Amino acid sequence: YWAHMGRYDILAAAFGWAAVALHLRATARAVWVDALAGLCIALALESHAHGAIFGLAVGALFLREHGRRAWREPRVWAFATGAGAGLVGYAALHIWRYPETYAAISRLAWSPTHTPPLLTLNMTIIARAFADMGGVLVVAYGPLLALLAWGAFLCWSNPAGLKDPKSLLVLAAGLVLAHTLLIRNKHFYYTLLTSPALDLLLAAFLVQFARRPWRGRIGDYASRALVWGACAGALALNLYPLQIDFYGVYQKT
Repeated sequence: YWAHMGRYDILAAAFGWAAVALHLRATARAVWVDALAGLCIALALESHAHGAIFGLAVGALFLREHGRRAWREPRVWAFATGAGAGLVGYAALHIWRYPETYAAISRLAWSPTHTPPLLTLNMTIIARAFADMGGVLVVAYGPLLALLAWGAFLCWSNPAGLKDPKSLLVLAAGLVLAHTLLIRNKHFYYTLLTSPALDLLLAAFLVQFARRPWRGRIGDYASRALVWGACAGALALNLYPLQIDFYGVYQKT
């Protein structure tokens, strides 16, 4: 649905997830990787304003890794330098030459129906944003939501066999929270930005669950029936729409 329409959300997601991957790969001896991650965040924003949520997610990862001392870390300053350079380029392309035009277009694009919920400072709108995000996740994941909650608890308990699972939890929670508070209209195709984090969380849970020893007890039968049954049900729900001729629908509209 996204790809054949060539939505620019795909570019924002690609740059945003490239930034996350670079951040996770970077080390104190290769801060240039963090600078490149920051540049990717700026490119995500250039592709679509919603790409800003990745900047908040990477910021949350820095806080997870370094705590209050994050602002002293060379990696953080390298990331900020890369992002800043990208934002300067954004301003040179879109703002400095025609500031009045940019302001007029921004007023149209960020009309009252598109203002990020957090910036409205309206608790009714913010509460509605959480409700809408919950509805999107129910549609997207259905029976897998219970497994995602189970996986979140598992990552929080820091199990053996997973490398820094709390960072995965911070990434998923940070992206979902940023999506909720910064993206006003919760159209289903915007889940392209955040769903990979939830998919990774789900995958981590399933890998850990599959490693559980089998003892032949009732709990073993029940838990496996619940988990693999939910996966089978989610697969069936996602395959069901394929019987619809979406190309024909697209041509008609």
